[in-house]
Formats: sequence, C-alpha cells, structure tokens
Amino acid sequence: MEFLYDTTRVTTDAIDEAMTNAASFPRNGVNTMEFLCSKDCASSHAVEVAFAHSRTFTMVKILYETYRISEEEIVNAFKDASGWGRTNLNIYNEDRAQIVKLLYKEQCISPEVIDKALVTAVFHDKSEIAELLCNDPRVSFDAICDAFAGTNSPKSVYLLRYLYGKRWTKPDAMLRAFRKAAFRGRVEGAQVIVDIIFQSKNVPRTLKHKILALAMEENVLHYLQNIEFGYCTRSMRKEILQLTTTRAAKICAQKIFDTGEL
Repeated sequence: MEFLYDTTRVTTDAIDEAMTNAASFPRNGVNTMEFLCSKDCASSHAVEVAFAHSRTFTMVKILYETYRISEEEIVNAFKDASGWGRTNLNIYNEDRAQIVKLLYKEQCISPEVIDKALVTAVFHDKSEIAELLCNDPRVSFDAICDAFAGTNSPKSVYLLRYLYGKRWTKPDAMLRAFRKAAFRGRVEGAQVIVDIIFQSKNVPRTLKHKILALAMEENVLHYLQNIEFGYCTRSMRKEILQLTTTRAAKICAQKIFDTGEL
C-alpha cells in the first residue's frame, strides 16, 4: 500500500473508496484505515461516510481522533451505539459500550439523547455506562425515574442503589419511580425501591407510609411482603385507607393495622 501510494498515481476517488471499504469491513480494514489517516489524503466527504459506516470502537476512535467529525455524525454514532431508546436492542456489546464512553461528553449530544441512553444502559445492565451517564449534568429527573422503573434483571440491583446514592434526594422521585415500576410490572425495580426506602435510616417515616398507600392504590401489595413499617399515627392510617381504591386493598390495610405492624 505504501508503495502504490508513493507512486502518486492513486486517485482521490480510489483513496476515498478504500477508506469507506475499510470502515465497512473492519476485520481486515484497520491497518488500511490507520495508513490512510496517517496520510490525511481522503476527502472530507469520505471521512464522514467512513465514520457513519464504522461499527467497531477501534475504527470509530481512529477517525474521531484524526479528523474533525461533524456534530451530526457524532450524534448519529452515539445514538446507534447506545441503542437510543431501544430497550429491545439485540446486542449491547463492548464495542457499543466503548463508543458511548468515547463520545458521551460531546456537548452536541442533547439531554434527550443522553436520557434515553441511560435508560437503555440500565435495561441492559451496563453499569459502567449508566454510572457515567448518571453523573452527566444533562441527565433529567424523569430519566432517573425511568431507569429505576425500567430495570429488568436482578443484576441491576447494585446499579439502582448507585443511582439512588448519587442523584436521589427527593422523596417524590422514589414515589414516581415506584409508581412507574409497579404500573409496568417491573418487579425488580419496584422491589429495589422498596428495599432502599425501608432499609435506609435517613428515609422519613412519612415516605414509607406513602409507598404503602401507593402500593395499595396500585394493587401491588406483594412488593411489600415482610417489611416492618414502624410506627404509624392515626392520621396516617386514615390517609392510607382513603387512598386505597379496591376492597381487597382496604381489607389488607386494615389487617396490617390490626396486627400492629404499622
């Protein structure tokens, strides 16, 4: 390749084609891409096309660190790698994860895209990625709620506790996330929220009783099995009973009150 390039008879079109082919077939194209980038001989259009076609971290990194890639292509590459809101993403492999880590700090990536990337990372148990995105100032309150509510695996317990420790300071966040998890049937997410609330020493007692009331309202009392609620005042009992919407929930609540568990 060096010999042919030095003849100065290789056209720009041929160089551009070689670059796009290298990006499309990364198994055999890394050396070619490194050579072409070292010569800085491809057109800007070819660079953009090659970046768009790249699916491996090595190829993306070579192009990203050599050329000034347009903001549009950076956003597109991040969306593709992060599964941009697709919880049914078939493969979230190491290449995707490394590309997300490489690009996520780019300010051209909108808060909406970062939010969806976080939720997808949690769904696929990508703890390292989720921790990075969770600490990003662009992440919204709603995205944290969705991350809690969207968990799909026991492996996410550690990650959810991490998210709680980093960003969850308002009781309303826990209530909203619990409601979402219960509504979607995400048992793991709902159970982790319950565990965090009832095992943490600094959680107000009123929040515990609000979760109980919400569980009754949503008819998901099974999430609260074997939980010790602590002392419940008469006014709290009245409030909880008023919030229950089904006869079964009212009976269950009354049984809890009668046994003195609250």
